[in-house]
Amino acid sequence: MKMNKNKNIENKNQRMYNPAYHFKPNKEWMNDPNGLIYINGYYHMFFQHDKIDHVFKDMSWGHAVTKDFIHWEELDVAIKPDELGVIYSGSTIIDRHNHSGLGKDSILAFYTSTLPRQQQSLAYSLDHGKTFLKYRENPIIENNPLSNIPDDFRDPKVIWHDGTKKWIMLIAAFNRIHFWTSRNLIHWNREYEFYDEMDKKIGVFECPDLFQLPINGDHQNGNKWVLLLSSNMGGINGETCTRYYTGDLQVDAYEKISFARDDQPFKILDFGRDNYASITWSNVLDRTLLIGWMNNWEYAFQTPTKEWKGMMTLPRELSIWSYSEGIKLISKPVAEIEARFNIPIVEEQILCSQKEAYVGEQLMCSKVEVLLERHNALETGIELYNEQGEYVRIGYHAIDACFYVDRRMSENVFIHKGFKGIHTTPNVGIRNKVQMTIYIDRTSVEVFFENGEYVMSDLVFPLSPYTNINLYGDDEMNVAKANIMTLDMTL
Repeated sequence: MKMNKNKNIENKNQRMYNPAYHFKPNKEWMNDPNGLIYINGYYHMFFQHDKIDHVFKDMSWGHAVTKDFIHWEELDVAIKPDELGVIYSGSTIIDRHNHSGLGKDSILAFYTSTLPRQQQSLAYSLDHGKTFLKYRENPIIENNPLSNIPDDFRDPKVIWHDGTKKWIMLIAAFNRIHFWTSRNLIHWNREYEFYDEMDKKIGVFECPDLFQLPINGDHQNGNKWVLLLSSNMGGINGETCTRYYTGDLQVDAYEKISFARDDQPFKILDFGRDNYASITWSNVLDRTLLIGWMNNWEYAFQTPTKEWKGMMTLPRELSIWSYSEGIKLISKPVAEIEARFNIPIVEEQILCSQKEAYVGEQLMCSKVEVLLERHNALETGIELYNEQGEYVRIGYHAIDACFYVDRRMSENVFIHKGFKGIHTTPNVGIRNKVQMTIYIDRTSVEVFFENGEYVMSDLVFPLSPYTNINLYGDDEMNVAKANIMTLDMTL
């Protein structure tokens, strides 16, 4: 009887940990998003997929599609290992003009093979991304010991550069980003290496991306290129982070392309512990959409889910805005998800007057939006808690002038010594009003401070759902606005 009771508790916890509106695999292991592309009304997401008990031994590209970013359909594994090794991260494009000779409008998937060293290979699809064939002359960029290329040489991202009518492939090469170019998508030449000479603590780069955005949302203000990459060093809340640089692409007299970064240090995309390997969708008009792996290599193998491990962040729309301290990348959840949070579950006047309320288990599938007027409070924020005494705090600290997520008491189960802690932004200055929008989904909190100027994504694994909310301050403060909405899954 005791074993059955424990088994029932474990099964209940597993069901409780299944996210309601974040993507996770049906089973087994998942990490980096790969090959994001929009095709005929569907957003395709490939991802690193393997068995939980032998990650990296049979790594493949899993495959899922969605129309609305809420309802996902997981399809068959798209690209499997072969004699060149397992399949690491990469990207996809549509070959509209048959530059490759593999077929007009074919879908080309660029990925990293691992044998005998990390090198770049190609697969292609003639049925709109449903199935893929391996290119018969792989690898398309070979990495031999004489090539002056490190063994850490992976995650190709391919984009079109209209100015030179060339394709650019970005490849993470240890602590550099290689720029390779091609006119036929088959034969590639190395043109440029990006290296952060301003950073003495670089580590290994992964999952590069490159895209252009209008400043302050208007092309008349000019445009900036954004170089995005993940790094295993440099984060302020632990080593791993997704960083970005802004700048311009320059073309010399020989049409060689280079990235001229702005005169400012790199910035962090997300100050939480659990957003890594973020990349953008290709073939999306008028929007730049991004998603990341919502986990951290420090404890990814220890998270308390059994049949599956790994989930994705909310998909986000990106923009860049100019501030006194330079240009910043702004992140907001995609409009498709925003539109679904339209069912109120607590009356606003209750939270504004009482500042504390029992919400129930719906809190674990909700969007909480508040505007706090700090007055004399040195610390103010939101506390989510349950009857077990587990809680997570999200707020602003005036002495350190930072936003934070405190998950030291977020669960009573031991995951890893690096899991519990307070995660902070850098100094954001004195804020007399604090705006926060929090998306809660059973095992995660994603916080967008000041309308996406600062973002923090963190996993949580409470033993029972957070059911109560408390808007707190250590001194005089006022709740100017407070809404709690849940998701309409019927649209």
